[in-house]
Amino acid sequence: MLKLVVLVSLFAASLASFKFNVDQKHVNSWKKLSVPHNVCLEKENISPERFDSALDNMDFPEDKHFKCLFHCFFEKLNFYNEAEGTYNHELMIEQISGLTKERANNCYTPRGPHDDCEHVFHGVKCAIKALEV
Repeated sequence: MLKLVVLVSLFAASLASFKFNVDQKHVNSWKKLSVPHNVCLEKENISPERFDSALDNMDFPEDKHFKCLFHCFFEKLNFYNEAEGTYNHELMIEQISGLTKERANNCYTPRGPHDDCEHVFHGVKCAIKALEV
């Protein structure tokens, strides 16, 4: 019984955030993209320190505020069109370090039944996972 409790606890903890192993040059580039958009941090009540820590550690919490933070960034950067639920792959590939046409096509697909925050966050996780070293 104790083994079951431990396994369930570990599984639940693994669902609470997503941690990736990505080349630091990409992380530094992504940080620069987010700097002009502190309004997104304020809107989602996430401190710059918490966001920097998440990027530095490549450990993204599975919470609504963090998901919506990425949605806000993507809208401010003109990467995502909320009205259409689509991405601007060309602009994203130009500006996002490590993003290729193939990764963009695989990870950033038109919105389905998900809400915008969930949709963008899913794309971000997919693209980062494709960059893992």
